[in-house]
Amino acid sequence: MARHVLVGILIGLLAGTTGCASPGLIVRTDRGEVVMVDLQTVHPVEYGEADLQAAMELFAEHIADVIRHQPARLHVRLASNDPMVEAYLAWCRGRDSPGDCLDILDTSTPGISNGGKRSIALRIALGSALREVADAVRRVDPVKVEVLMLVWFSIYLVSFIAPDVTVTKALTLVMSANMVAFLGWDGFRTFIQGYLDMATAADAAQTFAQVYDAGRAFGRRMGPSMARIVTMIVTLGLSSVTGMATPPSVTNLPRGAQAVANARAQGFNLAAVSGGSISVSANGTVTLVLAAEATVDPKGTSKQPAEQPGSKVQTDLVSKVKGQLWRYPKVIDPRTGRPIPFPTGHLKPVPVQQRASWGNAERGAFIREWHRRGYDTPRGGWDNYDIHHIHPRELGGGNDFWNLVPVERGTHQAGFNTFWMEFME
Repeated sequence: MARHVLVGILIGLLAGTTGCASPGLIVRTDRGEVVMVDLQTVHPVEYGEADLQAAMELFAEHIADVIRHQPARLHVRLASNDPMVEAYLAWCRGRDSPGDCLDILDTSTPGISNGGKRSIALRIALGSALREVADAVRRVDPVKVEVLMLVWFSIYLVSFIAPDVTVTKALTLVMSANMVAFLGWDGFRTFIQGYLDMATAADAAQTFAQVYDAGRAFGRRMGPSMARIVTMIVTLGLSSVTGMATPPSVTNLPRGAQAVANARAQGFNLAAVSGGSISVSANGTVTLVLAAEATVDPKGTSKQPAEQPGSKVQTDLVSKVKGQLWRYPKVIDPRTGRPIPFPTGHLKPVPVQQRASWGNAERGAFIREWHRRGYDTPRGGWDNYDIHHIHPRELGGGNDFWNLVPVERGTHQAGFNTFWMEFME
């Protein structure tokens, strides 16, 4: 088959097996046409502190103006007998913001609501990203900036609070399309699923420490780059809904050109996305349904491709795999907390000389990147782990960060290696 893959075909193949469908991205038009994607050319955008600061300069004055025009609230809170409330108020005092610093307490209701606990956990998760935004919005209280952002995060994320939900709100769709473009479908799925897990843990929390831990876990799952990107995109959505005359185009944002290219590789024209729907299923599949004029394939058309030379090799391999996916190892990716997915790229064998190189240098580079993104050393140390290529190098997979995952050596060799060797004989 051609290098570009019809994701709908692969999803259909996986769904046709005994309950082992793996998550993926589906893009189709509002007329039901499946759109091609090429996930092999999607490179999630990396955002440093300077990138976020540069992005915020485009929004800072407007956000400050919105805050200045908000009615002031009186932060008076009597002593409480609720240990979680007292711990929360102590946390606020520790941030030099005495009182109800996140505006989550209601004097008519005792304790902290589930919505309040989620706000605390989200603030902990976003951590430095919110501080960096607040630093960029000068001349207003930085805590008020954080509160405004958390309110808008909650408005956006409540749309995804239950799995298998479909969202059709135009603003939510546009913000989500931007996130898919910047993060890639897997990064977007990680963000949404991570929030769902955080919300569940926060709702069940009985102490402030448990709420704090839920936020920290979500923050580690995102990593600083993802936290900065989603914060920037939520700021873009907030600016749109609060009347910013001409919100910046994504192409004006730092690394926006890369996001536009990612969107195109994933089947849509980012600038043309204005309506449609987005859904995230319980197993992590992301589905975008867009107007036909907003969809493209990497070659610029929205038609399904004719069979290409060499597609019989692909078909033969798929035929071998079909019916055997129940045997695909179920190993958790520590970045997402979910099983390592079956590859969604093309499955055509690649000659040895064309495969991505792999050795100690590449392994070391991945481990350094792993720690730079804030992930912990795997239990037992790196010496006990192989670095697994989710999309095998033998089938065209590369060394991109999200195609690599540490797997305990025995599991890797007895599980993944054995599985793929059988089909590539």
